[in-house]
Amino acid sequence: MTSVPYFYNYSKVSPLTFTSSDTNVATIDSNGVVTIVATGTTTITASFAGNDRYKPYSGSYTLNVNIAPVVDPEPEYYLTHNGHKYVDLGLPSGTMWATYNMGSTALNEYGDSYFWGNTNPITTDTENYDCGIDDIYAVNVENTIPDSYSKYNDTDNKRILDMTDDAARVNWGGNWRLPTRDDFDELQENTNITVVSNYLGRGADGLLFTSKTNGNAVFFPLSDNGSDGYMKLMSNELWITNQPYIWMYGSWWGSPATTAGFDIDGDFSRWYIYNIRPVFTAN
Repeated sequence: MTSVPYFYNYSKVSPLTFTSSDTNVATIDSNGVVTIVATGTTTITASFAGNDRYKPYSGSYTLNVNIAPVVDPEPEYYLTHNGHKYVDLGLPSGTMWATYNMGSTALNEYGDSYFWGNTNPITTDTENYDCGIDDIYAVNVENTIPDSYSKYNDTDNKRILDMTDDAARVNWGGNWRLPTRDDFDELQENTNITVVSNYLGRGADGLLFTSKTNGNAVFFPLSDNGSDGYMKLMSNELWITNQPYIWMYGSWWGSPATTAGFDIDGDFSRWYIYNIRPVFTAN
């Protein structure tokens, strides 16, 4: 184990005595050099016996020894567009996928949640989870499910978000946008999908999409929906720009067999609360 200087008798007026309350965690020699032995907690004490000029004194320090989690570095192929990281998977359309969901800064985070058509994330205030209260295009927004909208309705027949209502474009700028169903289909067709645990040592479980062309990969965290001892199911929902939404899933059906992928869900409601994984198309 690594030894480091810990205490030192700067006064040189009299020898100091050093002790460790748990030598199974750390030891300290007569010169005050501490040697880590194992994880745990110990109290390091330096004592001065006193002399004809100074009174006896002792001081203690609680030493906590922990093992730092092993975290692998991010892949070198992560690039940046307008301040946000993305992965080039060599897709035929030239579409680039963000490495994280909107609002997250790490692989194990799900990020912010949105209503469809809203550019601001919902808050943690429970009132904002009430049916459509945050939907800017809901005509009736007070404590009831809106049955008509001022935009994207049966009158204007709009089913694809304008860029002014695209949370990715508004918040991330550049060429970022919400993905379409075609984007997800292309992702699935041109990658190998695997269910992974503790991706890059960051405590995240989910799906890893690895390019069949260049080997680069993009990761999607999934939430744990529980296990019955035989099957473990994880899933997450993501908005797309042209309604309704993507249901992404991964499951363990015994060991080692797995199933993974995503599907479009026809049960569309604009006041559902989902995450966003932005994309952009290279010029």
